[in-house]
Amino acid sequence: MPASIDSILNALAPDFAVTTNQLAALVLVLAVSVVLLAYGLGRQAAKLDRRIKALEAALSAVEISHQ
Repeated sequence: MPASIDSILNALAPDFAVTTNQLAALVLVLAVSVVLLAYGLGRQAAKLDRRIKALEAALSAVEISHQ
């Protein structure tokens, strides 16, 4: 590992032995988790947007029928 990464890891957790491969795997898992979270939040936002549009259309239809 480069000296800068070693010094950072030693400063944060002196008794925590980690290899470059383990660190790379952790970063990969975290990156995949963030992508999946963003995808899920995007789907929820799209679903809520469709629901709001449907409710607005229903409200508009009710208002028109009461005129």
